[in-house]
Amino acid sequence: MPASEAARAFGREVRRRRLAQNMTLYGLGESANLGANYIGEIEAGKRDPSIGVAARLASGLGAPLGEIVGMPGVEGATLEGARLLSKLPRDVRETIVEALRALAIWAERRRA
Repeated sequence: MPASEAARAFGREVRRRRLAQNMTLYGLGESANLGANYIGEIEAGKRDPSIGVAARLASGLGAPLGEIVGMPGVEGATLEGARLLSKLPRDVRETIVEALRALAIWAERRRA
């Protein structure tokens, strides 16, 4: 089964970063504890990696996972929060987002 567009974009970014570091597939495989052929399939868009594999690749590249998936500055806890939030009923999500918005405004005013 072909990978999703998001997985293909992830694979392209992994390849771009790997090549920018003059790293071979074998070198990345060693640092990420993954097979070079498997990484090559991810880079080619033939595989849709799990979040665990994506995190290992990010670590092997020395980059935060959020940056590689196209969200610079997003920490793992933020991604986890979004994932958990998405599992809640809509009315609960809306209430939590309103509370987070109020906290963000409060924090911004405190910094000023």
